[in-house]
Amino acid sequence: MKHADRPILRVVRMDFRAEACGPFDLLFEGARSRIAAVPGCLGVTCLSDVAGGGGRTTFSVWQSERALEAYRESALFKEVWALTKPGFQSRPVAWSMPVDASFIASAAAYLGASNDSPCWP
Repeated sequence: MKHADRPILRVVRMDFRAEACGPFDLLFEGARSRIAAVPGCLGVTCLSDVAGGGGRTTFSVWQSERALEAYRESALFKEVWALTKPGFQSRPVAWSMPVDASFIASAAAYLGASNDSPCWP
């Protein structure tokens, strides 16, 4: 299987200014189901730092790098990212890594519909 055709986990670490955390959490809450409905998205969630503060990390699982790139070129991504960027305290860090079927099965249970929290505390 070509690397671009393998399922991937996308992780994006973001640090927000204190006053931007609430607006981002609301934005993510409103966009989460729309992102999850994008073709090729197998699930998406956001976690908050255990110590509190402005740290947020999103995790999304994609059928392929191509599916992620199609999302990143979409109007939805551009809309959400344009509203997210002004709240950053520092530059976000993102990385993608290939995953296998057993990871996807575990992630599906974790990222599924039962996780209705916008950004888990």
